[in-house]
Amino acid sequence: MDNKKDIYNLWVQYTTKNDETHFRQFVARFVAIWRSQLQLDFQAENCPMWNEVQPDSGPHLGRLPDELLPAIGKFIIVARDACETEGKLEEEDIEQVAILVDCLVIVCRHFDNILAVIKYEYKPNLIAILSRVFKQQMELPQAVPAISHLFSSFSAFLEVMYDPYLTWRSFVRGHSADYTRLSYKPHSVHVEIVPFIYDCFQEEKLIRYAEMGESLLNILGAVICGSQLQLKVQKSLNSTSTLTNRNTNALTTSSLAPCSGDGLLDCDNLRNGMKAICPATVSITMSILRQWESANKLRRVALQCYALMVIVLQKSSPEERQIDLVTLVQLYCDALQELLATKHFDSGDANFDIASDADQDVAIDMAALSSTVAAVKFFVAGDAAVSEAIADSNLLELLTSLPKLIKPWNITHSSSLCSTMEALATLTRHSPQSASQLRQGDRIERIFSSLQEFGNPTVALLDTCFMLGYDENGHLLLLPEVMLQLLNWVPTLQEREQLHVTNLVLKGCTDHYGTKSVACGSHIIKAVCGCLLKAESLAENCVQNLIKLIEELSKLSIVPAELKCIFMLLRQGTKFPQSKQLQQTLVVIALQSLRGSNSCAQYFSIEQPTDGILVPDIRNWTISGSYGFIFHILVRFNQLKEQSSSRRMLLTLQTVSGSGFEVFVQPNGNVVVAALTRREYLTSSTATKTLMDGQWHYLTVAITPPKRPFSYSQINIYVDFVQKLSATLKVQAVNEPFIHCSIGAVVAPPQPGEVARTGIMPRSSSQESGSSGY
Repeated sequence: MDNKKDIYNLWVQYTTKNDETHFRQFVARFVAIWRSQLQLDFQAENCPMWNEVQPDSGPHLGRLPDELLPAIGKFIIVARDACETEGKLEEEDIEQVAILVDCLVIVCRHFDNILAVIKYEYKPNLIAILSRVFKQQMELPQAVPAISHLFSSFSAFLEVMYDPYLTWRSFVRGHSADYTRLSYKPHSVHVEIVPFIYDCFQEEKLIRYAEMGESLLNILGAVICGSQLQLKVQKSLNSTSTLTNRNTNALTTSSLAPCSGDGLLDCDNLRNGMKAICPATVSITMSILRQWESANKLRRVALQCYALMVIVLQKSSPEERQIDLVTLVQLYCDALQELLATKHFDSGDANFDIASDADQDVAIDMAALSSTVAAVKFFVAGDAAVSEAIADSNLLELLTSLPKLIKPWNITHSSSLCSTMEALATLTRHSPQSASQLRQGDRIERIFSSLQEFGNPTVALLDTCFMLGYDENGHLLLLPEVMLQLLNWVPTLQEREQLHVTNLVLKGCTDHYGTKSVACGSHIIKAVCGCLLKAESLAENCVQNLIKLIEELSKLSIVPAELKCIFMLLRQGTKFPQSKQLQQTLVVIALQSLRGSNSCAQYFSIEQPTDGILVPDIRNWTISGSYGFIFHILVRFNQLKEQSSSRRMLLTLQTVSGSGFEVFVQPNGNVVVAALTRREYLTSSTATKTLMDGQWHYLTVAITPPKRPFSYSQINIYVDFVQKLSATLKVQAVNEPFIHCSIGAVVAPPQPGEVARTGIMPRSSSQESGSSGY
């Protein structure tokens, strides 16, 4: 069993006898020991995430032999000389070089060692060896395991140097790093690395060796991903313009560097990313994406790398970029268009071998298109620049026409259709311009017409269609036109799919008051009636869902044309089987109207903390005496999905000194009126039991200023025109003008420390009268 003593003896024998064999044994055993403690295969599932990487997970150089790094460099040079002399390396020699690189990976897993490794300039010699070995591999029909190992080790070596927290590997697995929590900043990328990657991909035969291609793209991804670390350098007391990082791994020269409020100069470390994102590297990824012959794993890495390029470009200034963001998006569209222009599937040969892998069938071959389309969700989320670039490209037109283009193909279409609808849903979520364009020119109708030509859809496809119109995260009905198309599709579906679609539409259109309002305004009831006219093609449970949908929406709003459609279903000639139930539904709707319609046709929807109404003209309100006001509002509170202790702010009035009033509702429904002064935060509240019932309520708060000196203001609260509170608030009257007025928005939290910390509001010394609740 290997132990420290054995390793030490091997090193002593090497230094005393200068025997290469003992050195090779030392390195092999050293790597074997650390391989059991460190994960050297970054593609493994148990590879540490970015927040799990420890800066001292590897051995410190102080605990290793002093001559270890020079000895590694020496034998790398020996291997390079042998490679240049003989024109190739034997497989055993290649494996030995790979083990040397593995040793360097282990050493670099301790961040303090990285700078020392950089000083020895291993990279030029390794690149020379890899270039020769690469040509050697291209001349062979099968991949050589030792060469694949060498490329994988070289990729890991560069990753731990330029992306020490392995943020690229986390990104590939769907987890983006929080770069503000990462302290170590990578060194500037070596000038030979990007040209080496580009030269390798110029060889057309590389497409047959996907594992080598993945290693090269992982290097590119790590360089770009690691460049997002933001460098903070302490501001110097003198007026020098040269700043040096404490880790001595970066040097920035600037006379106008931005300075933060804490005396730190913010230095952008995106230079590595800007070097790696260039026309040459973009052409590499595009060449992989546009070829059906690209292996599936290689394509996925290329797509992740492309998405990362788009994300990092958004963080840079235009003058730093070597390629424009709009160009990058358009190149993706061109690659997608080239995939769609293929003739591979026109012959009817469903067994066409696209990726040149004997074990791949047609469904796996189709992943070339579906995975490329699905990549939209990786890069579309970002600032307005991405949305504008997508709007300026023909991406939306490509996606909407994709179902029609692939209809003649003799393949399984389900995965490509699902990916297309998911991509369209992602675009509408993050790009309002794309959502607006999708509604124009009957695009939605054309999409669903194309989908219906494929015959009976899968449940997964119906789910993605529903996602296009309904945002489950925000519980928003974004595109009611999608619900109309789904309802038109229902009569042609099988019973299982009919029930599934009607359940989805019922959920999306009646989730809450907002979705009901949108659905009513989009004539969903009329579409439901048109669907019920074909009741002979509908399952009974499906009809029940549709009648329930009519009931829920009609309780809120129904127009004469929709009511006429309902009566048409009740005619004797239509032979509608559930006419009795529909009549009962009409009675329920009518009774609801007789009890008083609890609805509001036009309203402000305040869903997010940043929503609300600002009244800047409040500054024009000036009087000579004390300020008083009446605040009247028709309000409806949605039920919170999760229990929360946050308050719902209705009104905020503040003066320049911070004095003023706040009106808000607590989670239990209590209405609170707070008076803010320089020293106190006094409140009066009344308990109500109906404000949180999901209905509309009238709420009135009246603040009456004192009529005599040394008197106090009077507070009156009314809920649905019934007085709930009459109290005297013992604070001085407000005599200075208000400078801020907001409705439904929180601009600044209250100042009293005790309230902010505990959330418990002190009662004012007021005498209350009137009812305390329903």
